[in-house]
Amino acid sequence: MSTLESEAVSRTERSDAQASPLQELVAGFCANRGAVAGLAVIVILLLLAIFADLIAPHAPGATNNDAFLLPPAWQAGSSWS
Repeated sequence: MSTLESEAVSRTERSDAQASPLQELVAGFCANRGAVAGLAVIVILLLLAIFADLIAPHAPGATNNDAFLLPPAWQAGSSWS
């Protein structure tokens, strides 16, 4: 084995030996595309929940009581309001 090959082997052995458990977890997690996609969905839902007041145009308790029990807006006897 040449000195370059032995240095490359020793570097990879050192880097594998020095990897912390957290680094191994992150590397394994990033290799699983389904886990990364699931984490992205959870993060998006959390951000939507945190910033719901800025995203939603109306307050959740503000309702139009005149619109209850009316037919849909496209039928006769109804309104678009």
